[in-house]
Amino acid sequence: KDMGLPLSEVTLPDKLRLQGYRNYAVGKWHLGQFSFAHTPTFRGFDEFMGYWTGAIDHYTHEHLRLLDLHEQRAGTDSAPPYHRAIQSQNYSTSIFEAAAKRYISSHAQDYPHRPMFLYLQWSMVHVPLQADDAALAA
Repeated sequence: KDMGLPLSEVTLPDKLRLQGYRNYAVGKWHLGQFSFAHTPTFRGFDEFMGYWTGAIDHYTHEHLRLLDLHEQRAGTDSAPPYHRAIQSQNYSTSIFEAAAKRYISSHAQDYPHRPMFLYLQWSMVHVPLQADDAALAA
């Protein structure tokens, strides 16, 4: 069954792109993964780092024992769309923080005269409730 935000819906990043923005998403998506057309870089975002489902293990990045940590880039006139699943044992909050910083830095360098929109959706407030090992040790 086709589940997720209907493809006919126009998203905020779709509108911002028309105004010249570069759009980045980090963290929880949960607006559809039925097909690639439902995922962030097909819904107005230029780049995405995060997970598509409702909740993941914060260390294995699995949902129902399937890896759900993705990096995506939208296709352009000179490059096809890019997607890869990421294997990592790092804590999700640390991964998302690093991705957000990387997007801000690379945007400032590569697109200094274009506005940017960064959608950062932390996953830590969602089940499973797992604290960072370093925080627990302190």
